Amino acid sequence: MNYLEFSTFNERKENILEYNPNIRNHVGHFCHLVGAYVKSHIKVHKASIPQMLLNGNIVADIVMSNQFDFLGSLSPDTKMRIKEELRSILSGSDRHLHASNKTKEANRFVEHTYEEVSLANHGKTFHNLIVEPICKKILNLSSSSIPALFHRVAWAPLFYPETLLEALETGKTNLQETVFYFPAEGSLGDFIDSLENSFAGCSRLEVFRDKTSSLVYRDGNFIWNNKIEAERLVWTGDQAQLLGMLENYTDQHAYQKASISLGFCTVETSKLHKQFSTLYILNTNNPLYRITNQTFSAGKRDDDLSLFNVEFNSDNLIASGFDTDEKVRDLVLKTFVENNFISDKTSLKILEIKHLKNVLNAPTNHNLSNFNELHQKLTKNYPGINLIGSASGFVSTSFNDHVVQGLKIGNLFKRDKIS
Repeated sequence: MNYLEFSTFNERKENILEYNPNIRNHVGHFCHLVGAYVKSHIKVHKASIPQMLLNGNIVADIVMSNQFDFLGSLSPDTKMRIKEELRSILSGSDRHLHASNKTKEANRFVEHTYEEVSLANHGKTFHNLIVEPICKKILNLSSSSIPALFHRVAWAPLFYPETLLEALETGKTNLQETVFYFPAEGSLGDFIDSLENSFAGCSRLEVFRDKTSSLVYRDGNFIWNNKIEAERLVWTGDQAQLLGMLENYTDQHAYQKASISLGFCTVETSKLHKQFSTLYILNTNNPLYRITNQTFSAGKRDDDLSLFNVEFNSDNLIASGFDTDEKVRDLVLKTFVENNFISDKTSLKILEIKHLKNVLNAPTNHNLSNFNELHQKLTKNYPGINLIGSASGFVSTSFNDHVVQGLKIGNLFKRDKIS
């Protein structure tokens, strides 16, 4: 999902040099700077509120958008159970896992699992209805395997019990609306193209497209491919790969990874029965977890074709019996027809199915410990390194993180008058 978010619950900060990728969600302080920078390169369109499909009903999304409409569609018995569990939580005196403590007690929310914290804030019924299915579908992990601090890596929410109870009892909450934007031309690639074009006119920048074959650290300098020697190095790749080149390091750790499968398809716009920007699918019998209409998200209402992308966890696909591209195609077609997005299969054309194996570091304590070990080794032994991207901080890899990290590096170089 290529949605852009420029608002935050965090206090704004203007000094980008204060950004710290090792503090979870620290990027939230700089979302307004991301918005200004992105909008200086491309036009964006405010996307309509994402939706979700749960038990056959399409309602406003609670996963990312803080919309609680779906609570009204639950059965009276389910609503009563959630209320009773929330009241029981709020009547207790133990508040150490209350969601309000997540930022100021970050270590505690690493030590406790997302399952523990979700149950302590949402209760069992809401947890089993929303939280656990999201974790399984997106990461192929149980919430019991995920440290609570990293719940958003699975796109999953963490609400105050007071907020959920208020939504159930009054239909309202005091949470601000989460606003998402989408590139007005329909693709985030336009932002990348704009960046490349701006680089082309920069006299201080020389681009080498060679693969990194060697990297040596000698007398305080880094020597890259025997071509460039410099005191500073910006590294955006794998930490173990970097250590392997600098000191012949062999990584013995086994990392838990998540794999993603993507489908790209088109539908004749006139044949669409339902329009939505993004749709989360929470039904547990369907491994497809998100559908995005890129054309509609970009605000294009007159295009003859609508471009969709669909997302799965690859391992969850296989575990669910969809182990060939043909079966995945059939699943996509079935999902569109059975939910009345289109009338018949001929209206949808699947262009491509892609599988990205082990592309994401799973947010587990095992991976966190391994990451921190390598990170400390690099920052201690090589003070001239600036680690960004996947090497910057554990799962600090959102689009906003990438933009802020780039802006911070630019400001560091300006401050240090690096030419």
